[in-house]
Amino acid sequence: MTTKTNKITSCLIILIMTVQMTVATAFIQTPMIYAADIAGSLESEQPAYVEDEVIVKYKQTSSAMSTSSLEENLDLTSVEEVPVIDAEVMKITSGESVEEVIESLEGSGLVEYAQPNYIYYTESVVPDDYYFNNLWGLHNLNDIDIDAPEAWDYTNGLDEVVVAVIDTGVQITHPDLAGKIWTNPGEIAGDGIDNDGNGYIDDIHGWDFHLGGSNNTVYDDTYDNHGTHVAGTIAAAANSAGVRGVAPNVKIMTVKFLGGSQGTGYTSDAIRAIEYARVKGAKVANASWGSPSSSEDTALNNAIAASGMVFVAAAGNNGTNNDSTPFSPSSLPATNIISVAAVDNVGGLASFSNYGANSVDVGAPGVNILSTYPFSS
Repeated sequence: MTTKTNKITSCLIILIMTVQMTVATAFIQTPMIYAADIAGSLESEQPAYVEDEVIVKYKQTSSAMSTSSLEENLDLTSVEEVPVIDAEVMKITSGESVEEVIESLEGSGLVEYAQPNYIYYTESVVPDDYYFNNLWGLHNLNDIDIDAPEAWDYTNGLDEVVVAVIDTGVQITHPDLAGKIWTNPGEIAGDGIDNDGNGYIDDIHGWDFHLGGSNNTVYDDTYDNHGTHVAGTIAAAANSAGVRGVAPNVKIMTVKFLGGSQGTGYTSDAIRAIEYARVKGAKVANASWGSPSSSEDTALNNAIAASGMVFVAAAGNNGTNNDSTPFSPSSLPATNIISVAAVDNVGGLASFSNYGANSVDVGAPGVNILSTYPFSS
């Protein structure tokens, strides 16, 4: 017989897992005030990695003279250091392919590993809130849900948790999110000074790392407004309007590394985003993005492992078995990764969702998920 305590514990476990709801339904511009149901998918023709870059980590025993000579011979130029994993992003200027350069690097005996700079893509993601009855994943009559109201009874009064939404940015002024956005306690807004000494000036609500960028503009500007949708699913405020998020005791740290018309970002940008979130104290990271082409992303795996955060990652929207066709980052070996598949409102695996008896940890509501959507103002 299931006890009340066990049921609440199960609710809380699923609540944490559902911090990342894999959303991959048809795009619907709904008539509601500021909410929408969005979609995202990975297309096989999308490029797998940056065509003229590699990420290189040298062995500790390699001398500076020998590594410098190797880079000169291969026409490699360092464009970015990644100190958290003691690696560098190198630009290929010789015209050789990424594969050819990696083969030469590995053959030199000087590197611990060399890999592509992979490209990641977005994975499109009883209070009185006006649209609560549409949020079947939180609570519905057939009980194919996460029992959110029962969990909220337990979580009231618990300490606040900072969740890093590592995504396309967030509309931090959205009326359902404005009060749920993390504010950097070590920074003074608008003074043009790096008050907390972390290398980022006026990073009041997070930072934009997209394609090597470096600014505090964290607004969600992609074609599908993915990050705002994810943030609403996690933490939309309990009020009389809009929707309600899964976790009431959460503040959203906006860490942007995906952007552009396809919602893309690179391994190197993701690593910088993860390290920022770690340093600023996030306990949980949401990663509703991925790629089947980057299943051997050692650099990203090492950064995730080093972060110590609970790293909740989309299992993927390709309808494939991750046991045989790994999907990164959810299939990477770091033990702090929780891989989440999508289920529908009758408890079945969503038709688009990836799965895997050994590689996917849990299923969460992921079909027709209504959430916040940016508006013009």
